[in-house]
Amino acid sequence: MTAATTDMVVTIDDTIRAEPELFRAAESATRYLDEQLARHPEVFGDDRALTWQYQREHLDGPRVAVLDSEADALGHRSQQRWLQPGELLDPTHRDVQMLRLFQDVLGQRWRQQDAITQAHLRALDAEE
Repeated sequence: MTAATTDMVVTIDDTIRAEPELFRAAESATRYLDEQLARHPEVFGDDRALTWQYQREHLDGPRVAVLDSEADALGHRSQQRWLQPGELLDPTHRDVQMLRLFQDVLGQRWRQQDAITQAHLRALDAEE
């Protein structure tokens, strides 16, 4: 199921939705991440997508993936964070992980912008 926030489309898989505590934690984490993204509208466009997935079969036990799934100009997709369900339920740990995801996304955007800038500089050098 998909829900729209101010800056992104969020998809939360049915396994997470079926567990009320996990669902509320995912919603809370999404709001926190959305607030971080909203502070930098010049960097993050409106076409944001966030996916919450539950992976029951992982060797370390069940994990929840948070995926930022917008492709950059180089075609790279998604920054991700894997959390144990207990980590998602801990508000402090959850917010730290969302902040780290935000930093990863910001770094991806910076690399994308740097590649564009470098291409422009090479084009200017070629014109001289």
